[in-house]
Amino acid sequence: MLNYNEIAVIDDGINDGFYTNITRLSRSIEIHADCGIIEYKNNKIEFSHGTVCAAIICKYAKEAVISSVRILNERNKTTAAQLIKAVEWCLENNIGIVNLSLGSTDINEKENISCVINKAVDAGMIIVAASSNNGKITYPAAFSKVIGVKTLGQQYVGEGYLYHYRPVDGVDISAPSVHKLVNYFGEDESSSCNSFAAPYITAQVYNILKEAHSAYSPLEVKNMLFLKAANFEEIKEVSKASKADLWYMDMNLCLSDRLNRSIDIPMLLVVGEKEKGMAAALKLEELFKLQGYRCGVYSDIDNCEMNYLPFKELYYEKTIQSDHIKGIISLFEIDLGIVFVEFNRLDINYLKVVEEVIENDIRIVVNNDKCNIIVLSEEQENLKVPYRAKDVDEAFKYILELYQ
Repeated sequence: MLNYNEIAVIDDGINDGFYTNITRLSRSIEIHADCGIIEYKNNKIEFSHGTVCAAIICKYAKEAVISSVRILNERNKTTAAQLIKAVEWCLENNIGIVNLSLGSTDINEKENISCVINKAVDAGMIIVAASSNNGKITYPAAFSKVIGVKTLGQQYVGEGYLYHYRPVDGVDISAPSVHKLVNYFGEDESSSCNSFAAPYITAQVYNILKEAHSAYSPLEVKNMLFLKAANFEEIKEVSKASKADLWYMDMNLCLSDRLNRSIDIPMLLVVGEKEKGMAAALKLEELFKLQGYRCGVYSDIDNCEMNYLPFKELYYEKTIQSDHIKGIISLFEIDLGIVFVEFNRLDINYLKVVEEVIENDIRIVVNNDKCNIIVLSEEQENLKVPYRAKDVDEAFKYILELYQ
């Protein structure tokens, strides 16, 4: 059974002599690059990223027991393998709450990280993770089973947080990151960044579970956080009119600095019947990844295994602008993107709008397992006649040759 009185801080280690309020450090380990595990002790009285996270947790959750899992090295670098091992160690040691003020923006690491996160959360672990400060989609913070957190900004000092209804970056909460602390040398203040917003929410999770005197599922914890959010009443009022308005409000907030951007990576459009077209798009993604490309795959179909792009809201409902879709694509740290739209409910004007927005170089029409490839770039005028590939593998080879 997991212990929800213990919080693991997966970071660069905790120096418990630096901040005066870190008094309940239970365990301290280090996971090396080869995933070997040793005990970790730093006798120096010095600042570290993980030490600040622990101090923030202890400020707002005074009775919490803290365990330190060091995976960041002296250059603040780690690997997905170390992150996965750290979560596994927490699960093996029955730790109920995990604070992760780190993550990966590499889409190729998403699947492996997702596997261990799902295993841990399904066992009852509550994971709070910070999003990257560069604003890119971050794993595991963007996962639905994780409580993703980012900062409210430098101007916000104090308590209280905002909950996001349907965040396009997957980050559920904006929280304060500037916290007044006392260290060995005197008064201190944490900087404004996503890393120091996460431990504030971790402390809130601890307090929710402590007050309940029982275990909540991660989904129930998220709901409790929502009920305690500073904007709970506002969300309630807006949702009475339209949930679409809530989504639009969160989208504008998330993409405020990403509008009016052009798409500066190659884009492929896959058009076809739902089942075969989606399979072709996902197979292309897999093939590009095997070649070392960071590839994102998107669709206008909600609740599927692809990232959702709201083309229907743009074309039919006219509730968003093309800049919103470009902004969503810019959230991903990728080398190229693949967009799938379903053929059997497609009109030609809808297709034109999609292509105007994503500025795709190539259109792939999937028909009876064959792939008709149309090159749209002006530089490839001599290739406007479709290339007919017998399957996705042949289509991939042809496309790869074009890009190379």
